[in-house]
Amino acid sequence: MRLLLLALTPAVLLIGACEPARTPETQPPYPPTPDYAAEAKRAPGAIPEAFRGRWARDPEGCVVGGETRLVVEIDRLMFHESQGVVRALSTSPTNEVTIEADFEGEGESWSRKLRMVLSEDGQTLTIYDPDGTRTARIKCP
Repeated sequence: MRLLLLALTPAVLLIGACEPARTPETQPPYPPTPDYAAEAKRAPGAIPEAFRGRWARDPEGCVVGGETRLVVEIDRLMFHESQGVVRALSTSPTNEVTIEADFEGEGESWSRKLRMVLSEDGQTLTIYDPDGTRTARIKCP
């Protein structure tokens, strides 16, 4: 078994060396833009994967319990003192989703519609409220 492994190692290394090296000219600056509309058709009501994760207004807010922290999951938004379950979702072919969610927090419940826009590099999430308020958050590590 050990002899077979030793015999195959050079072949595997040679095969791996056949791929051309990427140079700055051939390396794309960002990952390809996902097709958010196609992703939503596969899982209706699911927040696209690129939007999911932990977000905060600044690096200090990324800690557990940070007041500006937002956690986006497949079907819910969790803020510091409230969370919302997605009731309806629409996507655009670009980097934007509109979410209608039912929220609960601090003994109250309400519905809210949010438009979420993801930056091209996927590192900034801006949320627009219907009243025109917008809040930008960075992706937490």
